[in-house]
Amino acid sequence: LTGEAGIGKTRLAEEMLDWAERQGIVTLTAVCYPSEKQLAYAPVAKWLRAESLQPVFGHLQKRQLVECSRLLPELQNQHRDLPDPSPLSESWQRQHLFSALAQTMLSVDQPFLLFVDDLPWSDQETLDWLQFLLRFEPGA
Repeated sequence: LTGEAGIGKTRLAEEMLDWAERQGIVTLTAVCYPSEKQLAYAPVAKWLRAESLQPVFGHLQKRQLVECSRLLPELQNQHRDLPDPSPLSESWQRQHLFSALAQTMLSVDQPFLLFVDDLPWSDQETLDWLQFLLRFEPGA
């Protein structure tokens, strides 16, 4: 949704989210703020922390958990045998992170809707990952 500030974009989106929830669709929401523009993957981390996604983490492979722990350090406490993720020093390593995040999101066993309010205030990493997610599994 695009348009002038204050015309009701957020209100319209909230109505859509309410409708989706009434249909049994899991809705995951995040809001971007100008002061958080430098926080990489902040909306993605917010979605991953949603209560409805927590059961997914019990079924992920260890390498996926390691990658997700980059955004959710609390996974290290919940899975004591989980090694620390290595630094992302090479561009190919980002492919592993992106794949693990996409597989995690697509492991939800029911339809879901991702919503992010004020996306222009998001960081570039989140935008890159969202583009990756949209192409990751065309039928999803």
